[in-house]
Amino acid sequence: MYLEYLDLPKLPENLIENVYETIKTSKKYTSQGNTDAENYEHFSSINASNELKKFTQSIFDFEHLTHIFFLTDDLPMHIDNLDVRSKAYNYVIESGGGNTNIYNQEAELIESYDIDLHRWHILDVSQNHSVSIPNPPRILVTVTPKKG
Repeated sequence: MYLEYLDLPKLPENLIENVYETIKTSKKYTSQGNTDAENYEHFSSINASNELKKFTQSIFDFEHLTHIFFLTDDLPMHIDNLDVRSKAYNYVIESGGGNTNIYNQEAELIESYDIDLHRWHILDVSQNHSVSIPNPPRILVTVTPKKG
């Protein structure tokens, strides 16, 4: 199984509003790591606000980075930068109406998920995966465990 739901608290409404405000007022790409994602015009990775970081620190018992992903079109098949992470802890605020798809090494679809909104999950991003977004945007909070 490549996706597992987690029994963690929902984001409070004030933090969801904070996510939207952060998207409006922040640079498009503020994540770090060896990746060409910053060159994909439909993808933004934005540093979370201090308030959102404080919340994720209260529910995750490991050191981590917290970002907001804002996608305005399908995200093609890819593997996340494994130097940065192999698992993503995500909280989808808006889905964009699409699925997250997992592929094998031969690029054949092996699983597809219609991920629940407002529910934390862990996703294996060391596998080929894509995201379909027929009704943009897709907005999520993503937590990455610090390596080392």
